[in-house]
Amino acid sequence: MKRYRLIYLILIVFACCACVTDVTHESDEFESFEITLNIQGERVLNDELGWQINVVGSYLICEQEVTDNDNSVYHVFDSETLDFLGTAGLRGQGPNEFTGAQYSGQFYNVGDQTVIWVNDAPKYAIRAINLHESISSGVTKIEKSLKHHPKHNLQNNLFVLGSSDLAGYQPGYVPGTNITPLNIVKRGVIEGFGEYPRVKNEGSVSGGGESFRNLRRIALRMKPDQQSFVVAMRYYDQLDLFDNDGSLTRSIKHSDNYSLYDANEILDANRRITGLRQYYKTLDVTDNYIYALYYNRKVERGGIEFIEKRPSQIRVFDWDGNPKFLLECPDDLVSLSVDEERGWLYGHDISEERFMRYDISKMFK
Repeated sequence: MKRYRLIYLILIVFACCACVTDVTHESDEFESFEITLNIQGERVLNDELGWQINVVGSYLICEQEVTDNDNSVYHVFDSETLDFLGTAGLRGQGPNEFTGAQYSGQFYNVGDQTVIWVNDAPKYAIRAINLHESISSGVTKIEKSLKHHPKHNLQNNLFVLGSSDLAGYQPGYVPGTNITPLNIVKRGVIEGFGEYPRVKNEGSVSGGGESFRNLRRIALRMKPDQQSFVVAMRYYDQLDLFDNDGSLTRSIKHSDNYSLYDANEILDANRRITGLRQYYKTLDVTDNYIYALYYNRKVERGGIEFIEKRPSQIRVFDWDGNPKFLLECPDDLVSLSVDEERGWLYGHDISEERFMRYDISKMFK
């Protein structure tokens, strides 16, 4: 009898420990930011017609529109003086040309030369462009090239792990993809990590599952040392942190804003999704911080236009998920990139169609 009683007590203790673990994870909610800063910007690169600006070490690169007359992928500037230095990458079908270039923020150095990883999804390849050599020679210098399988649907937010593995986000254009927000390819084998929030009463709406896959939109970034990933949900106030093996280390939800959608409320008679809110737009990361462009805005039917036009916020977390700074921005940003060394944050103000630069040096004093 004593033996069975002991086993019973052990099971109770085990169950209680499991419950405590679950409660601790579920209660990992959003905390207050330590410091709030109001940032004011100045317009920069007035003649630039691109839509995206990125800080890459001592360079700024501006991605050009597909219709750009000089057919270049990036205009490159000195990050200190903002002087134009030249171009890197060409659009086209040639072996060293790009059809759909996408830079996710990953670069490395070869000596004093900076090399950026650029995914060309239509060609199923991610290639490393040496900026210095490309600018000085006028010919695109490719240092490395890796292929990715079409079935993996690694269209954007793609990163290189080590020398040949990959990690990225699947937009879901290929059947059976975008089941998880983080996908890691090791030795050609892909595995998914993390979970998307569920839609309430999804099963009660005929064929609703496919429609609700449109809610699976995220921004994904990798820490420069390749040890961590961050996922920011577009339609949920949720930010998830993973280690480089894909294990979820923290999930941060704002208790006032986070909620699950109800299928009966967001799918109209024409099977269009309505009544959504957009929360996280995009991310930039450094070794120190995660910079998350945050909206919390109503979205027009179909997710095309905003009903509300208002200033933006940048939420700044450390890599343990602790809220550090809240940057209040008066402009309607659609992208951002951070130069911590010089104390600048860059962004594209979509309402005015201009590049802006903001002084964030107070964060580092």
